[in-house]
Amino acid sequence: GVRGPRDAWSDPARVAAARVPRAGAAAWTRTYWPS
Repeated sequence: GVRGPRDAWSDPARVAAARVPRAGAAAWTRTYWPS
């Protein structure tokens, strides 16, 4: 499971997989991980 907010957000891929459908991965990346 998730140990805590910091641990969860330290791994964006895990957050995306857990909270965003595969179809929305690109949108999640653009919204929360603007490189």
